[in-house]
Amino acid sequence: MQQTTGTLLQGGVILGPDAEIILVVDPTAEPSPWYGSFVLPVGTELSEPGRYRLELADGRYGDVTVTRVRLLECAVVGAFTGDGPLREPSPTPLGGAGGSDAR
Repeated sequence: MQQTTGTLLQGGVILGPDAEIILVVDPTAEPSPWYGSFVLPVGTELSEPGRYRLELADGRYGDVTVTRVRLLECAVVGAFTGDGPLREPSPTPLGGAGGSDAR
């Protein structure tokens, strides 16, 4: 389990900047499944489960399905599962924390 920060995007639009992320990657399986949870500031535009892109502060990125979103008085919290691989940093950052759409 890793604690980091990241950005959630949808269609290239940043919905959740500066998200606190708890990330779990299972290195014993191939490809490595990954999932986690996030905490966003109140007022964040992300309010529904769905498909998003997660860009981590260290440059790793990937598509995620947000499975739960809960709006609290002090934060927006949620859970996600990775869709496909968690990609390593790209030399050409596109959004909040880096990454590329090249597949």
